[in-house]
Amino acid sequence: MTPRKFALLLAGLLMAPACNQGLLGYPGIFQGSNGSCTYPETGGTVACEDFLGSDYGTQLAQSLCANVAMGTWTQNSCATSNSLGTCIVVPDGTGDAQTFQYTYYASADPDSGVTGTALTAETACGVVGGVFTAAQ
Repeated sequence: MTPRKFALLLAGLLMAPACNQGLLGYPGIFQGSNGSCTYPETGGTVACEDFLGSDYGTQLAQSLCANVAMGTWTQNSCATSNSLGTCIVVPDGTGDAQTFQYTYYASADPDSGVTGTALTAETACGVVGGVFTAAQ
């Protein structure tokens, strides 16, 4: 790789986090969500998961949401308005086939009274190995 190509690649990677579409350019790479699942509040945040990868058909995504994660299913994508940010996750070795994206929202924890922040959401994203983009 020439020094010029390397510099252009590096510049592109550094600019990616400034884009509100995330590192992979969602929704440009994907044709949209195969549905979404909203999970119960935990630690001051509510998470909504968009099933983006080609391995997630609507039936599989709905089953994962209702039977495994005990979430609330909808065929719509997660809303991004009033969110803390998004977290795109591409599991190792799957390419884009099993990619999903969380959208985090602030919510008061009923036990502690703590309300989540962008830092809370970014930490949760890091735990699942994702790339966090704070809401603008």
